[in-house]
Amino acid sequence: MYPKRFNPWSQGKLAGLLCMSILLLQVAETACSKASLRDQAQEQESSTVSQAQGTHHLEKARSFFDSGHNSLAQAEFLSALRANPLQYAAHLGLADVYELQGDAVAALAEYVAHTETVPKAALRVERMDAYARAKFRQYQLQDRERENGYKARAMLFLSEAVNLYRQGKYDAALGMTARSKALLPEFGMLDYLEGQVHWQMDRLPQALSAWLKAARSNSFLAARLLDRDLGSRLPDLPGQMERVLRQVLAHHPADVFASIQLAALSYRQGQYRRATKVISQALAWTEPRWELSVIEAAAHWHLAQKEQMARSLAVIDRARIDLSLAFQAHQPSLFRGVL
Repeated sequence: MYPKRFNPWSQGKLAGLLCMSILLLQVAETACSKASLRDQAQEQESSTVSQAQGTHHLEKARSFFDSGHNSLAQAEFLSALRANPLQYAAHLGLADVYELQGDAVAALAEYVAHTETVPKAALRVERMDAYARAKFRQYQLQDRERENGYKARAMLFLSEAVNLYRQGKYDAALGMTARSKALLPEFGMLDYLEGQVHWQMDRLPQALSAWLKAARSNSFLAARLLDRDLGSRLPDLPGQMERVLRQVLAHHPADVFASIQLAALSYRQGQYRRATKVISQALAWTEPRWELSVIEAAAHWHLAQKEQMARSLAVIDRARIDLSLAFQAHQPSLFRGVL
């Protein structure tokens, strides 16, 4: 046996193959990098086109709205959202159209969609301030917000569902709310709209179930339900709503809007001491509010507690509340509703 001789050619061949492999890897990496950059550029270009189309439809919609062509404005506002779901101003435009046409449920859905998609810096929208505050009373300790584009798509499906509901296409509307729920399963406005669809289809048990779920999600929606004249067909609604509000307060005692509705319901049912107890518990978590003081003063009057009633009235007097604000169309009112 002879020892294997050192072969410089074979070593050079190995080194050459190694260099060639490295070179090919570098070429492939460069090609992939260029492809990735090209994809990103195409994505940005597509996004820019969608934004431009959304803005174009929004401007047309505003022009139609200003000239009184509400149906054409509605179609263009929807087109703006289909082109760019982040075009949150279109939700506000749809809400204004529906409010002018007297469709309170559709207007509410769009006001909520606008509030959910508007940038955080502008969240305290005047018309839906109570909705926003009721929502964040429950979720102030944890961030349950989705990525905004994700939420915007859910709001687009909500707008599509509203449009179908207004055309009387109820099954299709429920199908669209299901698509939105796949993105935002705990979004109470979808339950509120589903309740309305079932109401229109004379499915009262399903309507009640959906509405109670909506009330559990946001006490503002509970107030909107109690603001409506539903008792003739749903006599169990006040009692069921009282149970839901107690559950909400057990988990979120700082939810002052739930406290206001629960105190008002107790008052309406003649449970005056229970109403004052609910108010006392609420005041441990919040500043005095005129709504609580109105209910408290009325309850003390029924209980012949004149001194306590005078203190509650003094709180209202010091607050100098303009009660005409309580009758604005876009806000629920104790005086139109539970009181």
